[in-house]
Amino acid sequence: MLIAFGLGAMILLALIGAVEVICLLSRKFWRKGAAETVTLSIIPAKGHMDNIEYLVRAAQADLHWLENSRGRLIVLNLGLDEESKNLITEMRGVELLEEEELCPLLQNTLIGQMYSK
Repeated sequence: MLIAFGLGAMILLALIGAVEVICLLSRKFWRKGAAETVTLSIIPAKGHMDNIEYLVRAAQADLHWLENSRGRLIVLNLGLDEESKNLITEMRGVELLEEEELCPLLQNTLIGQMYSK
């Protein structure tokens, strides 16, 4: 009985693995000719935020799984305290921008995307 249960579990796991491999390969070949995009994730931050590290790491994880996309993670400083600023500047792959720096960045990014095609 135990052997049959173990064999059934192995077959089920093998099927799940095979389906995952097929999905991965199909996504890779289907998107071969798709245009690369730039994805901006902007986190507005103000004051002292106990959960800022969690928010940034969750956004980084989301950007990591995007296909055919270069992701940029921006924390918009709306008056962060020094502790939160220091935490953000120590993290790799995160930009800390002031309010007045955001509009020029968006204009350059969007215009650059429109004319690069």
